[in-house]
Amino acid sequence: MPAVGAIDIEIADTEWIDASPDFTPQRHKFSGEGGIHFDDTGFKEIDYISQFLDDEFWRLIATETNRKAVQFFTAEPRLGPRSIFRSWYEMNPQEMRKFIGLILLMGLVKKPRW
Repeated sequence: MPAVGAIDIEIADTEWIDASPDFTPQRHKFSGEGGIHFDDTGFKEIDYISQFLDDEFWRLIATETNRKAVQFFTAEPRLGPRSIFRSWYEMNPQEMRKFIGLILLMGLVKKPRW
């Protein structure tokens, strides 16, 4: 039996097969005007990302994270009393913003190599 979270997939053939060698994608001319098309006076970094990742996005991410947690706990009813998973609590959109923000920030902050 595979470990929890393991993917059990057999790959029969890993070679690329071009199913349609005569296919040419249609090219569309760009007719718009490039650049930002909203007033960004006084914007901070978070305001720019909020233009693309709105409240609905963050609600969806939090909801799906909580759904996955419920699926995990249902599949693993024998968690030990000291399991780190016992400290789980439901996520909300604000916590998801902070979590993703920390992940993005980790890519920007330079730390010395040890």
